[in-house]
Parts: sequence; C-alpha cells; structure tokens
Amino acid sequence: MLVDFHCIFGCWGLVLLEDRVVEVLSVKVNIFWLLLFGMSSFHVRRRDREIIDHLEMCQVLKAAKYVTIAICLNNEPYLVSLSHGYDEAKNCIYFHCASEGKKLVYMQANPMVWGQALLDYGVTNDCDYVYTSVHFSGKWFLITDLEEKLYALKIIVYQSSKMPEEKLAKVKPEKLAQTTMGRIDITGMSGKKHPVLPKTLGNP
Repeated sequence: MLVDFHCIFGCWGLVLLEDRVVEVLSVKVNIFWLLLFGMSSFHVRRRDREIIDHLEMCQVLKAAKYVTIAICLNNEPYLVSLSHGYDEAKNCIYFHCASEGKKLVYMQANPMVWGQALLDYGVTNDCDYVYTSVHFSGKWFLITDLEEKLYALKIIVYQSSKMPEEKLAKVKPEKLAQTTMGRIDITGMSGKKHPVLPKTLGNP
C-alpha cells in the first residue's frame, strides 16, 4: 500500500508501508515531532524525580550560583556558564558579559538557547548522587535601554551578593551604559531532583 506522507507531514513523500520500513517510519515521525514541537514533547523518564511545581523550579534558578547555556551557530554547538539573576515576575534571566567574543557572535546569529541550573549536593554514604536541576528553553535579547540595564543589574546583584546595596551604590551611570547586558526570556522549564535530601549534606 502506498501512502502520500507529503500530504500528512509535508516532507516524507511516498513510502511503501511494509514490515521492514515500519521502524524507520517510527524514527522519522519522532524526528518530525521534535522539529515541530521542540523539547517540550519529551518528558522526564523518572516521574518520581520530576519537579512539577513551577515555584520550586523558580527557586532553583534563584539559588544556583550560575547557569550553563547551550547555543549553536552553523551546526557548531557552544557551551558557556553565566553569572545570572532570575526575575520571577518576568520569568527571565539577566546576565552581563564582555562586549565582544564567541558567545555574542553565536547568540546574535542564533538567539535560541537551552540552559541548565544545577544545585549539587554531592554523594551520600550510600553512593547516591543528590542534586536538583532545572532545564529551560528561551530566547536571548541584548539590553540597550539604560533603565532596564539598572533593573537587570539589581536582579543580578541581589541574587549573588551578600551586600547588594553597598555594591549598587558604587555603580556609575556612564559605566553601566558601556556594560554589555543580556536577557533570556524563558519559554519552557522542566525540573528533576533526587527525591530525598540527606540531612548529612549541606547546601550546594
């Protein structure tokens, strides 16, 4: 039996439905589903370790010392860790960086990012690795407005510093204007953790 899959998927053309190609078709459908819906079509395999509470995932983004961002240019991946500040109200991540470099070249060519925030609690006496992690997808933007830069800097400093007011008091508008800052608008999040945090382990 011949089926015109172009009518269904717009890309596969005529395919002969025989036993030997069923598995190939299944793989192609999965690829098509990924291209159409992105990573949101996947789910955490260990449902008992999945974080479904949005507020809990937000707390991980606030507690993590840094986030690691995956970006891509011309099919060449690149990984970079960023000091950051998470704004729960706007569901975005703010960061600052150098005014030039590989990271900016990649991001300006392809603004789509995938990121991870990790709280690493180490290994227990039973050899269980204890962690909490949040993955997120999003799109990055370069911040040019001075008012938004100041707002972003406050989010970053209050999250990362024990004396935020003292540090913010030293910020000069002219220096802030020359600082390169970016924003990642989060479009999706998923979380996973070891279900039990042993009392013998401290903060990450």
